Amino acid sequence: MDAGTFLASALLIMAVPGGKPASRSQEAEPGDAADPAGARPGLLREVTEGARHILRTPVLAAVISVVVCTNFLDDALTPVVLPVYSRELLGGERAVGLLLAANGIGAVVGSFAYAPASRRLLANRWATFVGCFALICAARLAMVAEPGLWIMLAITFAIGLASGPVNPLVTGVVERSTPPDALGRVWGAVMALAFAAAPVGIFATGWLAQNIGLRPTLGLFGGLYVLLICYVVRNRPLRGLAGPAETRTPVSEDATTAG
Repeated sequence: MDAGTFLASALLIMAVPGGKPASRSQEAEPGDAADPAGARPGLLREVTEGARHILRTPVLAAVISVVVCTNFLDDALTPVVLPVYSRELLGGERAVGLLLAANGIGAVVGSFAYAPASRRLLANRWATFVGCFALICAARLAMVAEPGLWIMLAITFAIGLASGPVNPLVTGVVERSTPPDALGRVWGAVMALAFAAAPVGIFATGWLAQNIGLRPTLGLFGGLYVLLICYVVRNRPLRGLAGPAETRTPVSEDATTAG
């Protein structure tokens, strides 16, 4: 499936007529050394440029720091937490499949429901951000009580449901806060930071579950989620997301340049 969709993406890109690429002189940030005509920077240079833009834009820096933390806390759910939980408390492989299915269905429902709900019910993006993380936190803490299979299905569905709106919301913030000619470099930095946190979190979760037990590990990560929510609530740039997307100021006014 993955190989087929990548192939389809490549064919679509080849089929769509491309515009004239912007020159580096147009894309360069103030103070950057000019590149030779036609030269493209390496991957490390592009990621570094994207990271500099993130650090100069407070709302981006805040959102990406939250994403890095949630990747550390959440990405172990599927490969570590649910299999160990099912093996130790729910009777094995059948429970793993049911929990993964419930989590996946919740994520699909949350992703598709966010677009229509964002017009009215979830128009306040800051409240949506906080609410999603609060629901995930409550669900993760509820797992510490070691409920039975049916309650666990509801919990994993709720985690997926609350996770669904987060990616569209983050994508909107990144794209609205980034000039079009810098978008690729910023997304490169975002992906590098976010994906770097995931394997660390998976390793830490597995090590903790083996050495201190699953319940203390779940409690610890739930406590870290509480601290993360406190950060989101008190962070001033994130509170600026309280207005609907249509009323946000343009990118050039959002970005705050150091110095």
